[in-house]
Amino acid sequence: MYKILLGVPGSGMLTEAAAQASWLCSMRHEVNRIPCNASGPNFNNVWLAGLNAGKAGLITHLAVIHTDVQIVEDEPGLYWIDRLIEEMDANDAASWSAMPTAFSAARAA
Repeated sequence: MYKILLGVPGSGMLTEAAAQASWLCSMRHEVNRIPCNASGPNFNNVWLAGLNAGKAGLITHLAVIHTDVQIVEDEPGLYWIDRLIEEMDANDAASWSAMPTAFSAARAA
């Protein structure tokens, strides 16, 4: 089991979908969250908290999900952080992983 720090950076409202994704992110690992509010944390704060927690040995991984992202699970019971960790472990050499995010047509304009 890994110890994961999950940051939810944003400068506005936390969408219901992102809130759900932040709380339903793993059933296999210990996840601690940096909560979102109207004034932050921003990505730099999350990154700094992750670096400091990693250096102190408090976490093994840092994960980030933005406040306007919706996660769609591809396999029931396998949550998104569990999936990323599974992929990282399967590739043995991966020290980080990134997932592309699609924007809606209304937001991309």
